[in-house]
Amino acid sequence: PGVIRTLSYSLSGFGPLAALPDAVFPLDNTDSVGFQFLLQWSPVTDADDYVLELAPSPAFGASLVMSQTTSDTFVPVALEPYTRYYWRVSPPHVCGIQPARRVWVFRTILEECADYTPAILPIDIPADEAFITNSIIPVAGPGKVSAVRVDVDLTHAKLEDITLRLLHPSGNARSVYAKSCVDGEDIIATFADDGDEFTCSVQQPAVSGTIKPATGLFTNLIGQQVAGNWALRIIDDFPQGGGVLNSWSLNVCKHLPPPPTPMLAHLDTLDGSYCQSVVLSNLELGLTDTLTGSIDLILREAPAHGQLQLAGIP
Repeated sequence: PGVIRTLSYSLSGFGPLAALPDAVFPLDNTDSVGFQFLLQWSPVTDADDYVLELAPSPAFGASLVMSQTTSDTFVPVALEPYTRYYWRVSPPHVCGIQPARRVWVFRTILEECADYTPAILPIDIPADEAFITNSIIPVAGPGKVSAVRVDVDLTHAKLEDITLRLLHPSGNARSVYAKSCVDGEDIIATFADDGDEFTCSVQQPAVSGTIKPATGLFTNLIGQQVAGNWALRIIDDFPQGGGVLNSWSLNVCKHLPPPPTPMLAHLDTLDGSYCQSVVLSNLELGLTDTLTGSIDLILREAPAHGQLQLAGIP
């Protein structure tokens, strides 16, 4: 007779994740992104890791980056200036990676950073009178501010009397240091938005390291023109103590404008059938049937920085 056996098993069903990530930075269609930034997306509940894809094409056929990460941020490298990049994030699922449903795009811009120093240093701060002066740094060239750092080396016996302000050429001012550190002496520090929170030390120098400005960030300078006379304003309100501004320097990062793009003006009708090429001057439009049935328009030959658009979309 046959043998009857009993097999016990259980089935578990899992639905999709409740949410998908959203782009935090850069937002979709952001047009001016420098090279030093974090890709960041909103975390997903119950997601322990993510698969990130970054590519110069929305097809992601040759991804520049494909990385599995436990973080909701990623630092991209080796990006080209004035280039559109597409990115997407797939959260995990118990049955495998959940397909990404959102694709975001941003355009890079060329970022350049440089250090500047004043011609006249040091600057004495008298002990017998109230004092105010500007130390000037001229900056030339095109571009808009994307980041600012200020290095200061100042000797003073009563830092609670001292105010330091960074002046933009437009007159826009930002306090770097403002009458803090009672009974503190000396500043040897870098002030930057990505620095540590401002604190006073009981040791000398009372202000040191890389720290945030004492009374706010430099973000109100971002987007303004770089060119012009920048200044560090030194204010000593009380005629006692005295000291010297030994040195200071300004590090400015700027976004450079893209090179001019040639304009193509041609009103002739282009006749061509599917999978054929149409030649106009030195432009060749290639139409290629892809596996998905879509059509790729490829700029085969064009002047530098030329661009092909379909219905106004690059």
